[in-house]
Amino acid sequence: MAHPSSAIFRELKRNAFEDPQMPDLSGYYYCVTANEMARERRAKPRKLARFSDVCQSVIERIMDGWSPRQIAGRMRLERRFPSATRRSTSSPSFGDERAGPRQEQ
Repeated sequence: MAHPSSAIFRELKRNAFEDPQMPDLSGYYYCVTANEMARERRAKPRKLARFSDVCQSVIERIMDGWSPRQIAGRMRLERRFPSATRRSTSSPSFGDERAGPRQEQ
């Protein structure tokens, strides 16, 4: 197989057909339905397209020579994009510079 089995199972679970009106057909994978569901997930406009003021700010900073990482860090500090900067865990990650050096006890 060209793809890992976990990716296949995730695809099957994510795009399984569900309809309470047709319980005999629910739970199966249909390629046409899966394609439609994937298209609906992608149809959501990206954040820079939805927030013109943020888009303009990003463009200005890029023109001033800022890196994408610097822009993201500044937005995190300004809390301009709170939904884009939430961490999934409360513990610091390996690349978290704010955590500082690890202290042995």
